[in-house]
Amino acid sequence: MTIRTFIALEIPDFILDEILKIRDSVIMHNEKYSWESKDKLHVTIKFLGDTEENQVKKILLGLSELVPVYQKFYLELSYCGFFKSNGIPRILWAGLKENLELEKFVNEIDILCSGFGLEREKRRFYPHITLLRIKNENMIPNLKPLENYKLPDITFTGEKITIFQSMLTKTGSIYKPIESFLI
Repeated sequence: MTIRTFIALEIPDFILDEILKIRDSVIMHNEKYSWESKDKLHVTIKFLGDTEENQVKKILLGLSELVPVYQKFYLELSYCGFFKSNGIPRILWAGLKENLELEKFVNEIDILCSGFGLEREKRRFYPHITLLRIKNENMIPNLKPLENYKLPDITFTGEKITIFQSMLTKTGSIYKPIESFLI
């Protein structure tokens, strides 16, 4: 049996609160927006997709050996932006400044997962927190104030890696933690 999974770096609540406070101060409340809920905000390290349960068990074992090798990640907010498809914004995100140790960790997780038959990531890693998936292009003009919006220089530690199950429903996805590891 397969389950849809991903590996994430969880973000401390006080950082998420700060990001949401900024979002709410810059963008007028609009009921048409389906903002990602606070409990779903994280930095995706590796999207695994539909994964066989035995692969998940092997990945968990590998993570239990890899994660303790690292120290806590000292991270800092950077700015907000859009990921675009064919020039059209599709995802609004809050970014983190480049962190070479986190990039090294992400690469090692990618190598670990490839050892269990999962495809290597082809795109460069950009640490970000997805705030909104843009399904209606009419929303874009109202979101423009957040494009390249400079976030405050807030540093924090990233120390919790979690593998989640992502269950798709008619009202959106639900994330269920499978197992977490502290750095």
